[in-house]
Amino acid sequence: MKCDLETTSALAALLTEFAPEPEIATLSLQLLHNCLMLINTILVEQTIEKQQLLDQLSIEDLRALTPLFYEHINPYGLFELDMERPSFLLREAA
Repeated sequence: MKCDLETTSALAALLTEFAPEPEIATLSLQLLHNCLMLINTILVEQTIEKQQLLDQLSIEDLRALTPLFYEHINPYGLFELDMERPSFLLREAA
């Protein structure tokens, strides 16, 4: 399992520095991780369904699937939101 402890530690330190309570910082970090895992799970499910890969995956392949990836996350910089465009999570369903 891939884990970037340096990034997690930096995020925790940043949240702790600016949060009025350390408990709020910890809970915020947990919520952020939970949201990331949910989005990643949805992305993996949609990819398998769209590419029709379920029949091609072995038991070992299915066991190796994980929502613990973060290369697509941009923690810094600008985020352009187009409220007129549907979410990438709903785009495939339409």
